[in-house]
Amino acid sequence: MVLHQKTLEKLRNLINEEIEYRSGPKLVAFFKQLGFKDSYCDEFPSRWKYTDEKLIKINGTPELQQCIANLFAPINFIENPNKLDHFIDEWTLVNLIEVSCEIGYIKEDVKKFSHSLRDFRNYIHPNEQVKNGFNPDHHTAKISWQVLKVAIQQISHKINNTPPS
Repeated sequence: MVLHQKTLEKLRNLINEEIEYRSGPKLVAFFKQLGFKDSYCDEFPSRWKYTDEKLIKINGTPELQQCIANLFAPINFIENPNKLDHFIDEWTLVNLIEVSCEIGYIKEDVKKFSHSLRDFRNYIHPNEQVKNGFNPDHHTAKISWQVLKVAIQQISHKINNTPPS
C-alpha cells in the first residue's frame, strides 16, 4: 500500500498527538516496533520531521500496514474505548472512498462513480425529493445498486487476493 502525501500527513498527526501525545522518546519506541534502530538524543529533529521521515521510508512496505495496525490496536484504547470509536466514526464516506482507491481496494473508475453516487444519495432522502421535485424510478436504483456491487466485488478480490473476473 502506498499512501499519498495528504494521507501521510494525517497519519503523522494521529501518531504524534491526535491519538496520544508522543514525545521524542515515545516516537522512537513506536517506530522501533517497525524495525527502526534509532535512539533519542539531544540532536533529535522535531517530532513532525522525525515521523514524516519514518513514514516516507515505510510507505509502500508491509511496515506501513503494521504501523497503522499498531496505531489503532484496541489494546491502546483499553482505558478509553470511546476514543477508538471517535477516530473510526470521524471518517466520512468521502474518506473511505478515497482511501479505498488509494490503497488499491477499488479502482479509479469505481471511485469516481462512488463519489457521484455519494452526491446523488442526498436526493434519495424523502425531504429532498419533495423540495427538489425529484422522483427517482427503479432504473435509478439499479444504477446505484450496480456501482455498489462492483465496489464490493473489487474489495472482495483484494481481500481474498484473487484476480477480478
